[in-house]
Amino acid sequence: MRHRLIAVIRCTLPLLFAFPLLPLRAQTSLPNHPQPQQSLPDAPSAQRPLPEHPKPQVSAGETQAEPRVDEAWPRKASRGDETISMYQPQVEAWEGDEVRAYAALALVSKTNKTTKYGVVWFTARTEVDKVNRQVTLDDFQITKVKFPTMETKEGEYQAFLQAKLPGKSKVIALDRLEAALAASDSEQAGVEALELNNDPPKVIFTTKCSLLVLIDGPPKYRDVGGTNLQLMLNTRATILLDTKKKEYYLNVMDGWLQAPDLVAGPWSYTSKIPDDMKEITKGIQENQKARVPEGSTAPSLQQAQEEGKVPAIYVSVGPSELLVTEGPPQFEIIPDTELEYVKNTTANIFRDTKKLDYYVLLAGRWFRSKSLESGPWEFVDGKNLPERFADISESSPKAGVLVSVPGTGPAKEALIANAIPQTATITRSQAQLLVKYDGDPRFKNIVGTNLQYAVNTATPVIEVDNKNYYAVENAVWFVGAAPVGPWAVATSVPAAIYSIPPSSSLHYVTYVKAYRSTPDVVYVGYTPGYYGTVVSSTTSTVVYGTGWYYPPYVGSYWYGAPYTYGVGVASTWSSGTGWSITIGVG
Repeated sequence: MRHRLIAVIRCTLPLLFAFPLLPLRAQTSLPNHPQPQQSLPDAPSAQRPLPEHPKPQVSAGETQAEPRVDEAWPRKASRGDETISMYQPQVEAWEGDEVRAYAALALVSKTNKTTKYGVVWFTARTEVDKVNRQVTLDDFQITKVKFPTMETKEGEYQAFLQAKLPGKSKVIALDRLEAALAASDSEQAGVEALELNNDPPKVIFTTKCSLLVLIDGPPKYRDVGGTNLQLMLNTRATILLDTKKKEYYLNVMDGWLQAPDLVAGPWSYTSKIPDDMKEITKGIQENQKARVPEGSTAPSLQQAQEEGKVPAIYVSVGPSELLVTEGPPQFEIIPDTELEYVKNTTANIFRDTKKLDYYVLLAGRWFRSKSLESGPWEFVDGKNLPERFADISESSPKAGVLVSVPGTGPAKEALIANAIPQTATITRSQAQLLVKYDGDPRFKNIVGTNLQYAVNTATPVIEVDNKNYYAVENAVWFVGAAPVGPWAVATSVPAAIYSIPPSSSLHYVTYVKAYRSTPDVVYVGYTPGYYGTVVSSTTSTVVYGTGWYYPPYVGSYWYGAPYTYGVGVASTWSSGTGWSITIGVG
């Protein structure tokens, strides 16, 4: 997925933007991350859903099954006058879509009333439903049964359990398996920590309602036919340049702000716009009204002007973050930590009460400075983050940051959740792919590999060699003999693709897997890295984004790459909902 929301607002005033529908390459970029084809929802669960995901496809004549409920443990099966109880499995390893586990057994005979204890080991293919928090176990294979006092009968019980238990144990709660994985410490086997770019972004601090507009590299424009206007291509905001008057216009809510200089501004409200913009304005207003819930009114820029609530505008062409407080910072002590936090902001801003250092959490990374207003900011790795952050209570209003504090329970929980794939079964005959290029396909090298990727398309297309091309759409791999296809669902993916480093804009595709296949279907899955999460080697925590800035392709269309900063994305945690990704857009 690559989605990106390039305008980020920080204030209590509701603002609406009209974004031109330009193609955008997706990872965890906000508007345009792929929508899974069959049942690939929710990776990870988000407080504001990343994109909407469709429900699993159902063939004609079938009915949608109700979500199955995880039965209580132990699960029981009868064999003659014996009852065999299987207790909650303990996970040894969970790699891709296969889990290896063992479970305690208790055998009770009605004849002699004695209880014999044993252990069963098994493997199973997992299909994860993160919406309903359930895991279905298929291809259930019992690999060993051990009864210390009945060794001669172990083969009999293994055959019996192989026949009986799968029907009893097909569905298990995802939370149970996550807890078992945490208890076994085996989650580390599936965690790959990567070297990321942790250079601090430009940090803008203000105490007034403000709006950050990101431009993806040097501004690029397209003429608006028959007018003196040009539309800026490489931004999600709507920005028009009047080439005759040399004035810039930024759409905010239902109106426009005007400035003589794109970056320096100053931006001010204007009710007088060129005649050529009136039809554009009408279309924007109609689109905004259509998105407003019934019974509500679209926010008015003119009303904001009358109330003195027009946001200040910050335009940036590089990685930037906007920190806004509602008035001067108000500090609240966090008990037993020697820390205090700013409570009149949605950002995570802390101050060390002894050293008077400020700490901010941006995209899962900690940065430190002596001044909120003037910086400079420096990255803080896991070893140098003050230990008192780990003392923040899980009931604290700022408990969400614990997911980014190395070694804490929430941080370990996030590592587990980040390693669990969302899986689906793709029908080979139904899945289709059409790749559109801006002109003829153009390829560039992926540094550090022997691979090349197509730059002038919204679809990630990778050339392995001149007869094998791989593409990802909706978390499904496709393969073709040419850049334009025809495409078929891939049953396997070359290992070289999984070596694409974080410094590449296509790194996110390495989190999409094709596990196995039959003549009819392919079993696929992806972990949250497809949405932009990464495990950092400097903090051993889950962060958002690789930290690298990837220059976009701009031709007839703008194909942007994932952003780490400026989109208001952060990891968070609560005792009630666990780990999630939040997206701040207001």
